[in-house]
Amino acid sequence: MDYKTAIRQKFGNATSADRMMGAVSANGLSEGLVYNFDTMRFGDTTAAHALIKSIKSPLLAESMVERVYKAATTDGLDIFDQEVLTSLANEVGLTNAHFDFNSQGAIADIARDEMEANRIANGVPLFMFNGKFFLSGAQETGVFERAILEAARQTPEVMVGADDGESCGIDGCAH
Repeated sequence: MDYKTAIRQKFGNATSADRMMGAVSANGLSEGLVYNFDTMRFGDTTAAHALIKSIKSPLLAESMVERVYKAATTDGLDIFDQEVLTSLANEVGLTNAHFDFNSQGAIADIARDEMEANRIANGVPLFMFNGKFFLSGAQETGVFERAILEAARQTPEVMVGADDGESCGIDGCAH
C-alpha cells in the first residue's frame, strides 16, 4: 500500500490527510527535509529496525538511521526489502559482517521498545526526553521547547570526573 492511501485511511478522509501531509511537507522543507508522499511506501519496518539495532558502532548506526529515513521519505525506496536495506548499508560503509537482520538481541530490543512505546502512547512519532518526558504525535515547536527545558530542569547536575585525579578545597588538595 502506498503511504498516501494509508494516511487517508487513518484520517478517514482525504481532505484532512492531504492537509496534514501539506503541513509536514512545508515544515520539513523549511528545515531542509524533503517529504515525497507520492513515492513513500507503507509497511512493516522490522527489518530496518533489526538492521540498525544490530550495528555495534553508534556512529554507523546513526548514519544508517539517516540513510533509511531519507530513502523512505525522499527517495521512494522500498525500505521493507532486505536487499534494498543491504544496499543502503553498503552506501554508508557497512558490510554484511556489520549487521544482522535476524539478530535475536535486536529482535528482542525491538519487541521491548514497541511494548514500552505502546505503554506510553499510541501516536507516531513518539519522542522521549531523559526517559521521563514523552511527546506523542506531531506537536508545535513550543511544545518541544517546553519538554526539553523541563527535562533539562529535572536532570540532576553531574560532576564529570569529580573522582578522577586531584581535587582541591579550602584545606588544600587531595587525590
